[in-house]
Amino acid sequence: MFNFTTEFAGEVFRIDGENLSQSIEGGDATPLVSTNDLRVIAPLDKLKVLSALDLESQVMTPNGDGMHDELQLSYTLHGVAAAGVEAGVYDLAGRLVRRLVSESRSEGRYIETWDGQIQGRQVPPGTYLVRVTVETDLGTFEKTRTIAIAY
Repeated sequence: MFNFTTEFAGEVFRIDGENLSQSIEGGDATPLVSTNDLRVIAPLDKLKVLSALDLESQVMTPNGDGMHDELQLSYTLHGVAAAGVEAGVYDLAGRLVRRLVSESRSEGRYIETWDGQIQGRQVPPGTYLVRVTVETDLGTFEKTRTIAIAY
C-alpha cells in the first residue's frame, strides 16, 4: 500500500527590495474559496520506492579484528505504508546464502547487518551479491550491490 502524504514547507518573499520572508501555513485563507490542495503527479516509471542502497564497505573481513567484521547495508523506502521487504546475501549463482530481513515495512531508512556467518560458520571468501527487493501493489523494486569477503 502506498502512502502519498507529503507535507510541503514554503515561504513567500519579494524578489526586489527588502527581503523579509513570510512562512506558509496549511489551511484555507478563506472559506469562500475551496483551493486548499496541492497535487504533485509523478509518472510510475519515475517513482523511486527503493533508493540509496548503500554498503558501509564493499569489502568485508570477518576475522575479529574490529575492522569491517560486519556487513552493514542501508536503504530507504519512499511512499509506502506497508510493503514486503526482502534483503539477503547471495552467491554469484544467485543462491541465497543468508536472509537478512523478510517482513512488511513502511517508508523510512533501514539498516541491516550481517556477521559473515551461516549457522555459526564463516562463509568462504569470495564475491557475493547483496539484494534488497520491495514488493508493492505497483510492482517489484529491486537493487543489488556486490561485496567481497576476504580473510
